[in-house]
Amino acid sequence: MTETRRSRVAFDFTPLLEHYGESRGIRLCLDVDHLPTLPALLRECLPSGPRWQLVFDHNTWRVAGERVLETVTGDGHAPAITCTELGSALHRSALRATVEEAEALQSQFESGGVSAAIAVGSGTINDLVKMAAFGAGIPCACVATAPSMNGYTSSAASLLDAGIKVTRPCSPPVLCFADTEVLRRAPMRMVQSGFGDLLSRPVSGADWYLSHVLEGTPYDTKALELIHQAEKLMRELSGRLTEGDTTAIAALTAALWISGLAMDVAGTSAPSSGGEHLISHYLDMTAFAHGLPYDLHGCQVGVSTLISAHLYRRLLELEADDLEPAHELLEWRDKPAELKKHFGPLWPSLRDDALTSIGTAEGNAHRLQRLRERWPEIRANLRSLLRTPDEIREDLIKARAPTSFCDLDISEMRAHNAVRFARYIRPRYSILDLAEELGRLEVWLHEALAEMTR
Repeated sequence: MTETRRSRVAFDFTPLLEHYGESRGIRLCLDVDHLPTLPALLRECLPSGPRWQLVFDHNTWRVAGERVLETVTGDGHAPAITCTELGSALHRSALRATVEEAEALQSQFESGGVSAAIAVGSGTINDLVKMAAFGAGIPCACVATAPSMNGYTSSAASLLDAGIKVTRPCSPPVLCFADTEVLRRAPMRMVQSGFGDLLSRPVSGADWYLSHVLEGTPYDTKALELIHQAEKLMRELSGRLTEGDTTAIAALTAALWISGLAMDVAGTSAPSSGGEHLISHYLDMTAFAHGLPYDLHGCQVGVSTLISAHLYRRLLELEADDLEPAHELLEWRDKPAELKKHFGPLWPSLRDDALTSIGTAEGNAHRLQRLRERWPEIRANLRSLLRTPDEIREDLIKARAPTSFCDLDISEMRAHNAVRFARYIRPRYSILDLAEELGRLEVWLHEALAEMTR
């Protein structure tokens, strides 16, 4: 191990994290060999008693949980602490953030007289603890073990409900804590996942703007600028992630935390989650329902971001006269039958959101009329938000992150279906909707998939 890797973070993120964290009522602590300070931080942020509950799984217990428990109990000032290991001992890799798991954990908190919860882990454990603590009416803290996603600081949890990926509101942790030595030892695929999640900002921001101008949904440029700053914080260091560079890992973690706070500022996940996230959710849902391959969320998001960026590149090449509706009313009426057949057992849970996403031919015509009337202004604003597919791919390559569905072990047919049908799993307007309404999604998607295999 080189001295560079073990050296303290070259850039002090404390002022930045204090500024953004305090604005949202969250304590953000990120440094090297920082674990001895954790007991005092927990006492400052959590109620004094009667009982705290530490939640982890087999892997996070090994990398951080055991040491966290020893450090906090050894301090001598903490209340009683109970421990919960999530996941089956025989199927530890199968732990999923489901509504049922969150409700079971909530029951433990309530029946055990728990006054605060401490999550030790990353995405799945963080979402389960946030949701369970929110339901039980108690605060939670999070000890992050990998820079794998941007949901640590967000006021929402991503859960599976009857096989469908849903986003549920909850309270964010009152404390997010990370020791960069622990983060640096995280599996590289998890680091690449966090980087892929962060890189979605250009297309998710463009989707959010598109929804605002065509659908009238709320839009907050301050939240978008926050995510832009988070992305800039990381971009120049992407090539150092695979070296285990402490500063790069810390920068990625800080950027992900700030990105999560932006969702809280906006009151929606839309600034960081557009059509590219829907594609990833589709892959997750179909994997769980049918036993198919899938990858970490952020790795799927990174690849899906390339797809969305390609669709936007083709959209920006059009002139106002090209923005004409592509579907007759009869085709729209036939859509539910097609979707019911495609989604099969998932359809009953998806039906309401899918019907909302289908909309009407008349609604499509009104949106495209608005788009044509304001096209020069809209195109200019989209260009200011977006990055090209080549720029995004270059950053993913620097981080040695996946750049194609093949890298995710996803077949071309399944990738094709993911992009075509992802827009129906949640009523969030994106480039996937607009490309379909223009009748160009199939052609542009074929081009994008071919480009990925070159």
